Amino acid sequence: AGSGSCCRNRQILLTIFDVERIQRATGSHDFYVYEMPEPDYIKQDDDPIWNVITLLDDGSRRVLKRRPGGDCRFLYRNDCSLSIEARPLICRIHPYLYDETVLQGIHAACPIFRRPDATSILEQTKMPVHKADAWRRQLYHELIIEKAQRAGDLATRSSSEFLHSHGFNKDKYRSPE
Repeated sequence: AGSGSCCRNRQILLTIFDVERIQRATGSHDFYVYEMPEPDYIKQDDDPIWNVITLLDDGSRRVLKRRPGGDCRFLYRNDCSLSIEARPLICRIHPYLYDETVLQGIHAACPIFRRPDATSILEQTKMPVHKADAWRRQLYHELIIEKAQRAGDLATRSSSEFLHSHGFNKDKYRSPE
């Protein structure tokens, strides 16, 4: 539960594995599109591999469809209609900021950020740090595997070999058990 502000007027990135989880949960196949990222998105430089692993060759990325007003198609009454297990990893991690190696804190735009008891609230809403960090690792794991599959690099190598050959430490991206 929350204000839903993170679900409004934002492109919500989906991994191919997010797509599969949402399809299983909803039976729908018509909930995502490929769009060019918003200009500020491309300019971000806090995570050097993010654009490399999230953008397709044509510069677009897979995102949730939005309603005409800009809301996420799964947002209802300031909450997500998807179960936590079916939600995109990006949504599960929010409002935490992160990069490929670590959670960096709570996003300043989130109303929770302004509260002194923010961590307690996140724990109460089932968004504890340890889960967010596991989802962060899973997100990078899925994005890197998908990028490798698109590049054809997994046809002859394991995902660990792919990660190592591209300078990534596979332990950083291990999917949570």
